[in-house]
Amino acid sequence: MVRIHAPSANAHTRARVHGRRADARAARRRMIGRVAGMRGVLACGLVLLLACACGGPEPSFEQAARFLRDDGAALSRLSLPGKTTAFTRETTGCPAGTARSVYRLTGDLPAEPDAHAMATVTAILASDLHRMGYQEGDSPQERFGVNVSTMKKESLGIVVTVIVRSGRPNVEVTGTTACAS
Repeated sequence: MVRIHAPSANAHTRARVHGRRADARAARRRMIGRVAGMRGVLACGLVLLLACACGGPEPSFEQAARFLRDDGAALSRLSLPGKTTAFTRETTGCPAGTARSVYRLTGDLPAEPDAHAMATVTAILASDLHRMGYQEGDSPQERFGVNVSTMKKESLGIVVTVIVRSGRPNVEVTGTTACAS
C-alpha cells in the first residue's frame, strides 16, 4: 500500500502566514528605504533654507533708520506730561564711515509715581513694542526704584531700552540702530 501524503490544512495555513510575514517585511524594508531617502532631501532643504535666511544682506542705515523712526512715531503717541522726542544720527562709538540712528522719548507720569503707575506704563510700552515685532532682550530688572527693560528687533539691529523710575523724568525710551553705512 502506497501512502500519498497530502499536506494538511495546517501546513497550508503556515505557508500562507509565512508569505504574509515575508510581504510585510518587504514592505517595511521599502518604507525604511523611502524614509532614509527623504532624510537626505530634508537635510539638504534645511541647509538651503538656513543659507538663504542667514546669507541676506545687512540692512542699510536708511532702512534701519526708517523702521526706528516709524516705531518711534508709534511710541510717541503715549500721553506723558512734559514729553519730548528726538531722532538723531550719531557717529560716536561707530567705525569710521558708519553711523547709527538714535530715538529718544522722555516724559513724566501723570500723577505722583507709584509702583502701580510705573508697572502700567512699562506694560503698555512692552505691549506696543511686542506688537511692532520686538523681542525681549535682557530680562527686566528693577533696582533702587528703577525698572530697565531691553527689547530687540534682531533683523534690523535695533535695540530699545525702556527705563521707568521714580525720579524725573519718570519714563525714558531710547532706541538705537546698529552702526551701518
